[in-house]
Amino acid sequence: MQDFLATEIGFDPDIVVKDKDDKPIMFVTVKASRVYEAEEFTLYGLENYQHVPFLMYVNTKYIRIYQSGNSEPVKKLNLLEILKFYDPNFHDRKMRQSFVMTLIQAWLVDLDYHWKSPNPPAMKEIEEIGLLAKLDNMISEELTW
Repeated sequence: MQDFLATEIGFDPDIVVKDKDDKPIMFVTVKASRVYEAEEFTLYGLENYQHVPFLMYVNTKYIRIYQSGNSEPVKKLNLLEILKFYDPNFHDRKMRQSFVMTLIQAWLVDLDYHWKSPNPPAMKEIEEIGLLAKLDNMISEELTW
């Protein structure tokens, strides 16, 4: 499988997260395929989103969060640890793009509105990088190209 892992990946957003003024605060790319499991890879296209404070790249193992202007993530979180909070059987399911996108959006909404928990997974880490405050009254939308 290692020979078939993508090591050059384009950042093509699937989700936009907007603030209460309808301004984009983060774009999210989800790659829910084992082809994108490489530990070392180059993520192309980040420079196209300099006007947005944060970018998130999600694969089958990790959630990587980038700040505008950085090509290295400022935070790397374990995908399973976060998403199993919203679906305890997540690790047993076949990972589908749309399902991962839905759970990522559920987590982001929980970080803002606390619909599931007063302390959603990785809330402290998200606060440390300045993203939590920006999620105040956020909305997320799936993008169709």
